[in-house]
Amino acid sequence: MTTLDLSQRLPALLAGRPRRSLASSPYRPSAVLVPFVAGAEGWSVLLTQRATDLAHGGQIAFPGGAIDPQDQDAVQAALRETEEELGLSPTALQVWGLFDDFGPTSSGFYTTPVVAQAPAGYPFRPNPAEVSAIVTVPLAWLRCPANQYIEVRHRPPLPPLIYIWQYGPHKIWGLTSRILKSLLDLLPTA
Repeated sequence: MTTLDLSQRLPALLAGRPRRSLASSPYRPSAVLVPFVAGAEGWSVLLTQRATDLAHGGQIAFPGGAIDPQDQDAVQAALRETEEELGLSPTALQVWGLFDDFGPTSSGFYTTPVVAQAPAGYPFRPNPAEVSAIVTVPLAWLRCPANQYIEVRHRPPLPPLIYIWQYGPHKIWGLTSRILKSLLDLLPTA
């Protein structure tokens, strides 16, 4: 998929389908930013490695967190959290739309993914209290079935199938992989 294709097709796909919302659920709302970056080698997904002192420390995740009372909506929360974690200005992002809500998480949240395009070559300033590394994973690598494996776990109310990618030293799993797998399934294969 070319740079132009994804930046036009994914926003159209998000806008042209009913979105699953968990807003009326008993879980606390949160939002993450799913940032795609266009580069010379194609599209990549930008992820963070959480600082080791945090809950779920060391895990690979999208930037994001709880929706605070001062946030107008999930988009504002995801943009605020991304700026706090990565120093990425909201004005540098092009929001493509909202994806289905996911939840519950093991910590009692439901999460709204905000899909956006981040600029290539941005001078990130990761907050060391929240982020220990920025991990950029090529979309083509994520889409290759040989790079993914599945584990079965029985921890209701979480789904029993866990999709996992091992990208170098980075294990992408949990909510992050659920969101990625669902987004990849939405994208056409050609």
